Amino acid sequence: MSETRRVCRYCDEPVADLDGAVFLWHEPGLLGPGRDIYTHRVHADILVSRLPPVLAPQAQGGGRDHP
Repeated sequence: MSETRRVCRYCDEPVADLDGAVFLWHEPGLLGPGRDIYTHRVHADILVSRLPPVLAPQAQGGGRDHP
């Protein structure tokens, strides 16, 4: 069985160093198991800061319902 290829969600470059990979989420597939989404550790803060407050309330300092 081949090893899963990890591609950075931010820069679309392969994530060769598994210690430098950050798991973000799992995208379910319509006709299969889906895939795990990764990013380089240096890009993780950039991606999380772009998420809506509903998806990352702690990362964005809270939404309307979160003090």
